[in-house]
Amino acid sequence: METIVVHGPPCSGKSTYVAEYLEPGDIRYDYDILVRALSGQKTHSANSASNVRGLVFGLRRRIINLALEGQLDTEHLYIISTSLPEPLRKDLEPLTPTYVQMEATEEECMERLAGDD
Repeated sequence: METIVVHGPPCSGKSTYVAEYLEPGDIRYDYDILVRALSGQKTHSANSASNVRGLVFGLRRRIINLALEGQLDTEHLYIISTSLPEPLRKDLEPLTPTYVQMEATEEECMERLAGDD
């Protein structure tokens, strides 16, 4: 199984990038999609569903654990993250992930954010 971690600022194209490469049977952890599904709220709003954050991060932890245990039946595991704090990097290290950093100017991100409405 290949683990791909796609990271970068909000609205930098992380989800779009993964959608372009996602194949049937791949697993994608996307914080934004999960928050919207669980709360019905947009993730880029000021009060972006703080009541489900812990649940969504717990799910990420569980997915990583299953991958470490060899219990995920997939060719590709995509983890989408805005930041890469050291604890997350350490958790992912045994999976030898490929890191893809998305780059976008602040202006590009703001234009994309405006388009989310």
